[in-house]
Amino acid sequence: MDNPLLLWADVETTSLDPAEGDLLEIGLRYTDMGLKRLDDGLSTPIRWTGTPGPFTRAMHTPNGLLAACRDAPPLAQVIVWARRYVERGLEGHTVMLAGSSVSFDRTWIDTHMPSVLDGVHHRILDVSSLLVAVQAWAPDLADRLPRHGTDHRVDTCLDGSMATCRAIMEDMACTHF
Repeated sequence: MDNPLLLWADVETTSLDPAEGDLLEIGLRYTDMGLKRLDDGLSTPIRWTGTPGPFTRAMHTPNGLLAACRDAPPLAQVIVWARRYVERGLEGHTVMLAGSSVSFDRTWIDTHMPSVLDGVHHRILDVSSLLVAVQAWAPDLADRLPRHGTDHRVDTCLDGSMATCRAIMEDMACTHF
């Protein structure tokens, strides 16, 4: 791949099914392959004034996301910002999507924000899959990985995914795993 970059992505939603739910928040960050952040990224709630079901209310009221969505920019504006952000990395680079269970995020983005990920490579770096492999093949490493929970906000999720990936990468560099 030519001059690869990772585009870290996370979304928060009202449902697990993109055909039935709405996007509440999106986070995007570029890093190089050494996981060095290249900019501040894009992180924004998305205007939503729907009525949350019990699951969504329980998850996104305590973390403040539902309240943030009331005065957030509309989806159409966020699509413009997201596409502009993605395009910046595409110039002269092969861009792969990265994150935890990132195929979930890609499906939501493709469904609700068509064309935002146009030009992003079909290959992905899924930290959840890396973690499963490490737990099975290198349990001693798995025990040393950073522990982090989530408040179901995109910045926290991206920070956790990147920290886990960085710890695996650094261990591999030291041990030539």
